Amino acid sequence: MSVPKASLSDDPEANLAIFGGPGESLEKDLMVAIVTQAKLDLFHPNKRRSEMALAWFLETNVKLGDRPWLFSFQNICEQLDLDPEIIRRGILSHKERKPDVLTQRNQR
Repeated sequence: MSVPKASLSDDPEANLAIFGGPGESLEKDLMVAIVTQAKLDLFHPNKRRSEMALAWFLETNVKLGDRPWLFSFQNICEQLDLDPEIIRRGILSHKERKPDVLTQRNQR
């Protein structure tokens, strides 16, 4: 199963497609799917879900015992040969530009 390329930002450097696209390996496809879902959660109207995704993107140096957490944002970026700071910056700047869906609904 292949995960479609996911554009995470208007910033070309923060686009997941730069790692070479899907199909390289199932493990990498899974990692892309995790980041893609986290990005969708970040923009989700449910505030708790959005906050959890934001915490995942901002978390650095997450460990389970003495080993890095396999599914941390930092580790996934490293496995995909991406600079986590560039991806993080692109995603967060996109979030800042995008108005909150709930706020828009409440203003109507």
